[in-house]
Amino acid sequence: MARKSPPVKAQVVAPLLHSNAFLKGRLIDFDTGSAALEAQHMAWLRMQMATAKTNSMYRIRLVGYASKKGSSDSNMSLSYNRANAVLKYMVSLHGPANDRV
Repeated sequence: MARKSPPVKAQVVAPLLHSNAFLKGRLIDFDTGSAALEAQHMAWLRMQMATAKTNSMYRIRLVGYASKKGSSDSNMSLSYNRANAVLKYMVSLHGPANDRV
């Protein structure tokens, strides 16, 4: 399925929120109205989960966002679906990730 909006060059950038976390990043540029992960998102998550799996005490904080376009209800749902898509992918890489959120 073709994207509704053109992709940006870097789809994983530094987080907006300050964090002392060892591994951190912000996955941006989901397609308009979509929770589907982009190839850059999945590559970054694979790399981070490979590192996280070496630490039995890792914890995950996920925050989902959507643009201000559309209704607040649809944006809330989209934000949740995006965070959930990330979690599902992380769990597919390392099952215990589900208990680390």
